[in-house]
Amino acid sequence: MRVFLTGASGVIGRAAVPLIVAAEHQVTAVARSSGAGAWASVGAVPAEVDLFDPEAVTRAVAGHHVVAHFATAIPPLDKMTKREEWAMNDRLRTEATRNLVDASLESGVERFIQESITFIYADGGSDWIDEDSPVDPVADILSSVLVAEEETGRFAASGGTGVVLRLSRLYGPEASAAFIGRVAAGKLPLVGRGDNYVSSLHTDDAGSALVAALGVRGGTTSPMTSL
Repeated sequence: MRVFLTGASGVIGRAAVPLIVAAEHQVTAVARSSGAGAWASVGAVPAEVDLFDPEAVTRAVAGHHVVAHFATAIPPLDKMTKREEWAMNDRLRTEATRNLVDASLESGVERFIQESITFIYADGGSDWIDEDSPVDPVADILSSVLVAEEETGRFAASGGTGVVLRLSRLYGPEASAAFIGRVAAGKLPLVGRGDNYVSSLHTDDAGSALVAALGVRGGTTSPMTSL
């Protein structure tokens, strides 16, 4: 299959691209900075695409079997409490997702995979939460997640296979330094009251989940659920 992956330079993308190539798929690795040499070294094709330009997105998506949208713009930990710092991330989840779904439908893409997050689940108390649990985002910064999921549903309603991956707080060699520093300083931002459980997911497992999503049935799944 030919896979069009946005957010390829992120911690999930860097973990997933070699795995997708190893599974004998062709990967177009889309990132704000293509890094042609690095992608070529793992067998991927680098690309720079303005995800907010519908015509550019349509041209780029043409000829692919799968579109996986994992582009994000998560602000640094010390700026997460400022709503304006989430503006680009919101645009990627709303405007960019809409452009990618439109392009996928026009180009006959078979499968659309959307990155989501477990933080949108309603408080379940001490009960386990799974994919069928109700959602109730407690923070305004999470509302755009639901828009991205709805766009994936629109793709599925049009006859394609839509997959939503609700991932968790990521940790790993490239994602943990700031997290650990904040924990040590007692200044780690948490969604909600601050006394809630937070699910965690290693970046390698997130990459593996993306690869698995290339072949699963459509719907919503959480590679690791939270309490």
